[in-house]
Amino acid sequence: MVSTEVTLSELKACLHAEYIGCNSSIIGGEIVIGDNAVIGAHALVLKDVEEGCRYITKVVAEIKRPKID
Repeated sequence: MVSTEVTLSELKACLHAEYIGCNSSIIGGEIVIGDNAVIGAHALVLKDVEEGCRYITKVVAEIKRPKID
């Protein structure tokens, strides 16, 4: 369980979440992360996340294999 107070500029937010993934960013004033919410790695959170929600980012990647002659 993560419980921490975060200062963003002059604003403060209180976070209570089961998991906040690495390199995720929570940007804004009084963002509320609901209990048992999961923030995925590299997610960008700009608004409140409801209790029990999973907030992940959609990464579109194209993997090409080298052409074998």
